[in-house]
Amino acid sequence: MLLVISPRNNAAATLDIEDAVDDILGLIPSGYLVDLVGPPQLQDTGAQGTVYTTEINVSAQMKE
Repeated sequence: MLLVISPRNNAAATLDIEDAVDDILGLIPSGYLVDLVGPPQLQDTGAQGTVYTTEINVSAQMKE
């Protein structure tokens, strides 16, 4: 999962991405395992500008 936030200014964007990660982690149902929450990174999207991104690795275990 890739979380994308507008980098209006560093302080607000950092707080926004932390709040969004907390919200998303709270919505992940039981049975899923969060393997990694990556650090926020600035990512250039070309002509659209720059965004903050954070990767969240989630896995699910299936029973047969």
